[in-house]
Amino acid sequence: MKTFPGMVRTATSAVMVLLVLSVAGAARIEKVKKIKVGEAPNFIALSRDGQRAYVTNYGSDTVSVIDLVGRKVVKTFNAGTSPLGIALSPVEPRAYITNLEAGFVSVMNLNDGRIEDNIKVGGQPNAVVVGPTRNKIYVSNFGQGGMGQVDMIDGTTHRILSTARVGKQPIAVALSPDEGTLYVADSWQNKVWVLDTGSLKTRTQVEVGENPDGLAVSPNGERLYVANAGSNDLSVVDTLSGKLIVNIPLEQKPFGVAVDPGGQFVYVVNRKSRSVSVVPADLNLEKIQTVRVENGPVSVSVSPDGNFLYVTNELSDVVSVFRLR
Repeated sequence: MKTFPGMVRTATSAVMVLLVLSVAGAARIEKVKKIKVGEAPNFIALSRDGQRAYVTNYGSDTVSVIDLVGRKVVKTFNAGTSPLGIALSPVEPRAYITNLEAGFVSVMNLNDGRIEDNIKVGGQPNAVVVGPTRNKIYVSNFGQGGMGQVDMIDGTTHRILSTARVGKQPIAVALSPDEGTLYVADSWQNKVWVLDTGSLKTRTQVEVGENPDGLAVSPNGERLYVANAGSNDLSVVDTLSGKLIVNIPLEQKPFGVAVDPGGQFVYVVNRKSRSVSVVPADLNLEKIQTVRVENGPVSVSVSPDGNFLYVTNELSDVVSVFRLR
């Protein structure tokens, strides 16, 4: 199996138990299904209407299209070489997919799976995010010569508008709700870079835990959540002051992060522990819950209505589905 470089394989044969959690003042979570997808699923993007999910399968060079109502794969598209990050266009039925080994971003027509364009970027692109209104694409690249970079691409012309040098190993990107700020996790230097989206100039840098690998911004834009695989914790950053609030201990190798639409809970995938930590936004450690998932969880996403949670599991080739309400 081909796996994303830097991700840790977990050798375990533990049997995961169907888990329903219902704690006073906490989220209620029920596992409802496992959906078989391609080989080594990594990242997932949900349509705005919550009807479809698109999953990159790094090992089989494909994208699985999931009908979220029927909870089944309805299409499988070829997606270039080593597809990893994925983001959906806000204006057209298109997906932007990073091809790590090929060094470009593929533009896929989601109606028929055609690759309409391949945008050459700065070497080993991994994460990608698209603003919901401005149609600008931001791509993090491991880069060349020991320096990482971020490319800003016009979503209409597919032309690179600007490039910024960012640390040594930028591995995750996230946009503020107003699309004015781009956050970039530098896994090598244990920090998050804060960039202006118009100029790609660095506003500040925030020291977080060790090997930050996942980012998510609260719906009101006031908090940034950073999953740190090296120190096994979640950094919570006040975006208004640019200061670290707290590092919350989690299970082993936290990676993907998502926040529910209401901003009440933060969901963090723990790769080595095969789990998802559910952290309340009030940061009450006594209310943190843990849900077991399949082998090799990577990314997590919450449905637009806040009713479902989706987790990709790289080493078991499935997407776990949880009901949240």
